[in-house]
Amino acid sequence: MSKTLLITLWLSLWACCSGFVVVGHRGDPLTYPEETFQSDSAAFAAGADYVELDVQVAKDGTLVIQHDPTLLRTTGSDVTIASSNYSQIQQYHTKNGEAIHSLQALFTHYQQSNAKFLIETKIEKGVPHPQMEQRIAALVKQYHMENRVMFHSFSLKSLKRLQKLLPNVPRIFIVGSLKRITFAVFPYVTGINISSTLVTEKLVSDLHHIGQKVYVWDEMNENAAKWRWLSNIPIDGVVTNYPGSRININC
Repeated sequence: MSKTLLITLWLSLWACCSGFVVVGHRGDPLTYPEETFQSDSAAFAAGADYVELDVQVAKDGTLVIQHDPTLLRTTGSDVTIASSNYSQIQQYHTKNGEAIHSLQALFTHYQQSNAKFLIETKIEKGVPHPQMEQRIAALVKQYHMENRVMFHSFSLKSLKRLQKLLPNVPRIFIVGSLKRITFAVFPYVTGINISSTLVTEKLVSDLHHIGQKVYVWDEMNENAAKWRWLSNIPIDGVVTNYPGSRININC
């Protein structure tokens, strides 16, 4: 049995028994180019409840869906998003032929569906992100996506800004270190997205006790044994590269 099938089976059993939220990490990135409509739609078709995506700000203020600050990894062209207008960025394509998408294009594409998205604000040192949260909030309101999006970020400042702009939209703080989980964080967020290397049953219980949701993320080396272990911990959701977790398995 292949590694992918093993992980899918464990996630399927877990989803069936616990009812946790499945978030496709950048869509279905092991099947199609990440953060493309093809990848996103494949994740939803496989059973993902949400698709996770990353947002950068182009020179002209357009919100561009891309994990890295450049297009090098996804298109082969070393184009810096922050110093390029979206009209330039659209000229470059991923391996499946899709142009690089904007957040507005994504909302337009999925407007007539029930698709839901977990939006990560990419706040990186030295990378300009002028009015990112204000621009996101404006699009969310324009397309009436308030009940179809959640936010997560490594930047607490970004989540604080989003709290003021869209107070009713869930905000999840991404952490790769236990030192980042403090009582100073909780007034501004509704959940914690914690690395699978750090999560424990006690930590989940403690966070639940103070009203925080708990999501788990992993590096790009997920394996069946890890998800088998996680299936015994009552987390609220998982951000995974294996979104196909809704096949029929009897619990």
